Amino acid sequence: MSFVAHRGLRSGSCPQIVKGQCDLPVFVCFRGETASKRQEGGAIASLNAQKTEIRHSSFVTNTARDVGGALFSEHTKSIIVFNCSLDSNTAKQGGAIFTTNFYAEKSNAMFLIHNCILSNNKATVSGGALNLRNTTADMSHCMCLNNSSPLGGAAVFQGSHFTFKISHTKFMTNGGQGRTTKAGGIWVAAAAVFRLEHSDFVNNVGGVGGALMITATTTKITSCTFHLNAAHFIGGAIFAAAPSRMLVTNSLFKANTAEIGGGAVALQDSECCIQNCSFEGNTAVQSGGALTASVAERRLDLRFYNNSFVENKALAGNILSFSPTNEDANLHGHINILKMSFTYNGSVISYTPQIRRDMTPTLFATDATNFTEENSQYASGLLLTKPESFSSVL
Repeated sequence: MSFVAHRGLRSGSCPQIVKGQCDLPVFVCFRGETASKRQEGGAIASLNAQKTEIRHSSFVTNTARDVGGALFSEHTKSIIVFNCSLDSNTAKQGGAIFTTNFYAEKSNAMFLIHNCILSNNKATVSGGALNLRNTTADMSHCMCLNNSSPLGGAAVFQGSHFTFKISHTKFMTNGGQGRTTKAGGIWVAAAAVFRLEHSDFVNNVGGVGGALMITATTTKITSCTFHLNAAHFIGGAIFAAAPSRMLVTNSLFKANTAEIGGGAVALQDSECCIQNCSFEGNTAVQSGGALTASVAERRLDLRFYNNSFVENKALAGNILSFSPTNEDANLHGHINILKMSFTYNGSVISYTPQIRRDMTPTLFATDATNFTEENSQYASGLLLTKPESFSSVL
């Protein structure tokens, strides 16, 4: 069964759903469900449907006491939101939209949102605009503006073991409601694969991960821009937490800041490959003006290829900071830096083993790396070896 809201009761008008008062019912229910006392879906609730489509519609200042300020979807096999505006909606989780499907493995549930504007939505827990659970999701050609949540995913929270893709989407001025917020823009937790392509993140603010936080997820980021994002602690643009694997290519990190470490990127117990990227003018107060990486439970496996670093700074003195905290990371991990360019950055690399300083340090490989214009050379304590052949961690 499909629900298509593409026009209002008056010819040519769009349905305006304002504070749950309109010519459409407050809830649209499927299969005879009663919604009068539900706490989900301030405007629309889609329950146990084969297909739900919402097109050319506006959802403004709707409220749900629990989840899905404008739209709640449960056990719906396919949901499409196309060319809609969702503004100033509120809920505990999913200020604008909340989707969940406990039987997603059997039904291959799919959530698609395209060409939509999500602005000024607020969640009091997580997912300021979108909170997606147990659903394969695809988001494209959207704009997320000024959404907020205190826990994480000020614009988008996605938690499931399914694929999530975002492309050609802008995230601007989204932020948490406190210094402990995880991800000012997107928080992806335990997805099978997260793909982020051709998208821009500008002026987002979070506690960790000003624009993006990923946990326990394989992530591929391609042709994205991270500009003027800020973290109160680490990861001005991106924070990746264990056990994540991340590949970043052809992307720009510019003027992002972190109050502690990783002005652009912070990694914790995560494998990472960064290639063909530019880091310009990123800043951290303590260490890792461009990037910081720490490891406690996994080996340190980082690969950097054909990147440029220009005028990145950390007040503690380095732009790349590595801190292994266990013996396995020191003895068996790898840091490969190949064909890099460093210009006007100050001290470049810091390696700080914190277990035994007499151990063999992490393997460090360089090849055709160019240090120019007032860059310091390597910090002490590194073992320089013959380069290994370059390969992605993903």
